[in-house]
Amino acid sequence: MKQDKLEKYIDEHRAEFDTEQVPVMLWDKINNDLDESKSRNRTLLRMMSVAAVGLVLLCMGLLVGIQLGASNPMDSSPALREFAKAESYYANQYNVKWSEFQAIEPEASTVADDLQQLDAVYAELKNELQKNPDLNTDKVIDALLENYTTKIEILETVLEKTKSKNLSNLKLNGDEFENI
Repeated sequence: MKQDKLEKYIDEHRAEFDTEQVPVMLWDKINNDLDESKSRNRTLLRMMSVAAVGLVLLCMGLLVGIQLGASNPMDSSPALREFAKAESYYANQYNVKWSEFQAIEPEASTVADDLQQLDAVYAELKNELQKNPDLNTDKVIDALLENYTTKIEILETVLEKTKSKNLSNLKLNGDEFENI
């Protein structure tokens, strides 16, 4: 490569350039400026950390306050607490009967359709109860529980008929085998 005249001159006279020393006071001033800058940055960082922690605590306090302030109206009265227990019991009974029914009759779309209609009525009643917990609570609770008992009775009736039908089919099939 072709070397520039300036580069050639610098290379030849490097030793002459390296003889100059930076004054000690200049280095001290640079170090002091750097230390002040680091100190300011640390102070700013510390202040921002404290502000962030305060903001997080404030937000958490607001969320807890909102949760406590917006308590579920279903928890407010003894009647509603009793309803929650009864609802849990009936839901369990219904689920047991439904599982038993599906084991016997997996393709029961008409029964499922009827039960879905009752579920829609139940959801509407429960929504009304949650919106207006003071509006004739006892009647609404009675209607909700009656809805569950109706669904359970329907399933029990259908289960009995399905079991008896299956039993009679087995007997008929058993008689056919005996005649063979």
